Amino acid sequence: MMKICSRCKKEKDYSEFHKSKSEKDGLSYRCKECQREVDRKYRTRRNAYAKIYYHEHKGDFLRRQTVSRQRMKKEILEHYSNGVARCAHCRGEDLVVLCLDHVNDDGAYHRRTLGIHGGYETYRRLKRDGFPEGYQVLCYNCNMRKHFELTKK
Repeated sequence: MMKICSRCKKEKDYSEFHKSKSEKDGLSYRCKECQREVDRKYRTRRNAYAKIYYHEHKGDFLRRQTVSRQRMKKEILEHYSNGVARCAHCRGEDLVVLCLDHVNDDGAYHRRTLGIHGGYETYRRLKRDGFPEGYQVLCYNCNMRKHFELTKK
């Protein structure tokens, strides 16, 4: 069976058209080749617009991203310190210096095997995985003290 493409006006086999439930014959009014070209042009225009829009509103994007990441960090730290984000050793509560620590001291190995660098990526993964055990909240000073005590041994 044959059909004429409304864009290129060529008669083509039905297999040259995408399916479309909204058309009477069940096939798109453009052939696959023409539809691909239309899609490519649309994508190019849309991407150009998105790039301009992003640069014009970059500050807004970065502020929202920062707020979102801080919210995620607070949620993770509160979970691993039983409700109030605080250091497990000195009980400090300054979110700026609090971080997540692997209880078994295998953090570097764990990040390498997952292919992540830490920070937000780690927080996202922990939340996605249902907050697995083996983590504690430490402030930077207590975390460094723990690291130096381990390296002395």
